[in-house]
Amino acid sequence: ILSGATHQQIDYAYEFGYNFGMSFQLIDDILDYDGQDELGKTIGSDFAEGKFTLPLILAYDDATPEEQSIIKRLMLKKATREKVEFSIIKEILKNHNSIEKARDKAKDYIKKATNILNHFDKNAVHQGIHLLIHEFLHRQR
Repeated sequence: ILSGATHQQIDYAYEFGYNFGMSFQLIDDILDYDGQDELGKTIGSDFAEGKFTLPLILAYDDATPEEQSIIKRLMLKKATREKVEFSIIKEILKNHNSIEKARDKAKDYIKKATNILNHFDKNAVHQGIHLLIHEFLHRQR
């Protein structure tokens, strides 16, 4: 708005921010189960806090009734969640390919964000944003 952008450019900037933000959150959720502890965020912290993030929701949707019962019991318990319980949840996610399914959803948002960039002038900033998106999507921690 301050730069004098058109209403259409403002809408594109909003759509880019929304899609990039959604992908950022999904990658963050994925890394909580499939990352490395060098993030500044402890791996498993979402699990420890009882947060139902997309990888867990996807696993729950595909899980057997027994696995769903395990997920509910572990995620809804009031006591501290243990490392062995985190391992059980990670195994359920692995069995149902939930990390990759969540990563595919993040890629969909990144693709939308990247396509929106095509509505802006191609310059060094544009190229830098493309590089940032690529590096972000492939980060491991």
